[in-house]
Amino acid sequence: MGSQKENFTITEKIAINGMFRGRITEENSLINQRMSWMIFSESLLVAAWAAIATKLPEVTSRLPSPVTREEVRLILIGIPIVGLIVAAASLIGVIAAYMEIGTMCKMYETKFQSIETDHTLPKLTGSGPAHFLGHLMPWILPGAFAFLQICMLLHSCHI
Repeated sequence: MGSQKENFTITEKIAINGMFRGRITEENSLINQRMSWMIFSESLLVAAWAAIATKLPEVTSRLPSPVTREEVRLILIGIPIVGLIVAAASLIGVIAAYMEIGTMCKMYETKFQSIETDHTLPKLTGSGPAHFLGHLMPWILPGAFAFLQICMLLHSCHI
């Protein structure tokens, strides 16, 4: 089930390979941007939570009388909930990007078999343990932040 044309010129092979590699590069760039925004957002949320949680008696004593300790505690509970949503959304974005990369690789393999078997061109993605290890961070970070946010949430519930 290859493409209509199997005998591509080297120029055509390079162009097709470059088009697919470019699309995969865009998806990898999206993963990087999502991770950067998640780290930035989570850092702000953790810093805000820590600043309030460590100074809770001080904070509540300076606030106007209608604001109670319970309302501040609700903020401390809300911050980790927002953090969990950010981590989940980031992970969903990473999954979507990797699904798209998989789709592009599959399409390349099935429609352009003669190019895929031409070993003079670079592979669309890396391979081996180093490539695998390089892609662990986008899977681990959202889970690590989610764990941190759950710990913060549990602590907030007991303040």
